Amino acid sequence: MNDLEMTRLCAEAIDEPYIGFDAKGHKVYCEYDPLHDDAQLMALGREYPELFAEAVTKWAPYGLGADLNRMFCKCVAKMQEAK
Repeated sequence: MNDLEMTRLCAEAIDEPYIGFDAKGHKVYCEYDPLHDDAQLMALGREYPELFAEAVTKWAPYGLGADLNRMFCKCVAKMQEAK
């Protein structure tokens, strides 16, 4: 799963617009980026607090803890992908 897919899945999980269209109908990507924006990550965490606990206990032992934002986003993305 690449960063764009992960970000899209996180946006879907909290109904955050990720891809929109400009006045001419062209696709534009919104500025939603919880992988690099701590405030957006915390908003995601408020929506899914149980996933933050799961991310720490389940995913961190597998080496995903080097980047906290990535670890949490990956956990939310995997949950969203499984829906």
